[in-house]
Amino acid sequence: MSVDALPRAARAFRETLARLEIEGEPGLGDPGAFGRRAAILAAADVLWRRRLGRLLTSEEVRQVLGVGTRQAVSDFVKRRRLLAIRGADGRLLFPAFQFSATGRPLPALEAVLAAFARAGVDELTVGSWFTGPQDLLEGRTPADWLQSGGADALVIEAARRTASELAH
Repeated sequence: MSVDALPRAARAFRETLARLEIEGEPGLGDPGAFGRRAAILAAADVLWRRRLGRLLTSEEVRQVLGVGTRQAVSDFVKRRRLLAIRGADGRLLFPAFQFSATGRPLPALEAVLAAFARAGVDELTVGSWFTGPQDLLEGRTPADWLQSGGADALVIEAARRTASELAH
């Protein structure tokens, strides 16, 4: 996947969600328009879930990490130790690829998220990057590379390169 495709895909998803909002009207509005919007939203959600793989809820992440509160999960996100993506319903979702077999966040995750944060890259683009093939990783995705025990340094370097190209 090209670097240009990452922000375009994330931007298109956000624009689709914006188009789905019914003009400040809590009711259905035009039923035909509502139906079309609902279909687009459902398709967008399915496509992103297929792209990102399994998405965990905050409750599931609490169990995986062995922490007792939602605040603890929120702290992981604020400190850029976990990637959280806001779902269409506003809830935070967490791609499962970022956890090791022992349930801890992958060691390289913090450095990767920091590189993208410095570049001002949004979470949808970061999630898409993790699941797109990277030349530096022999055409494998960063998520697959890290899950199979590939060198963290290569993923971090790939993230830095991509982040510098995407920097606002």
